[in-house]
Amino acid sequence: MLLYDPLVLRLFLPTCDVAQLKEFFGPVQKFICGDEEPAFVLLFSFDGKRLVTERVAADTVFPAMKEANATEVLPAANNDNSDSKDNTTQQEKKPPRRFFY
Repeated sequence: MLLYDPLVLRLFLPTCDVAQLKEFFGPVQKFICGDEEPAFVLLFSFDGKRLVTERVAADTVFPAMKEANATEVLPAANNDNSDSKDNTTQQEKKPPRRFFY
């Protein structure tokens, strides 16, 4: 397995010629790396003739990011100074994770 620094990758790939891109991509269809803005990612692909770069919203590539942001629930403020139960909103229950081997 090869690891690449995403900051270097997004600067390196646009400088490659067709032969270098063909060797670098090999059987890989796309490389994903972070954009300068955390809400976006860059998708690099090689169509056989040129490098194709797409800038897309991160939550479209990683749907779990959108889910995690949508299910965050904050406790409601309790300003009545009574000794009653804590008045917090219930957090959405998620099904247990299942792993298959």
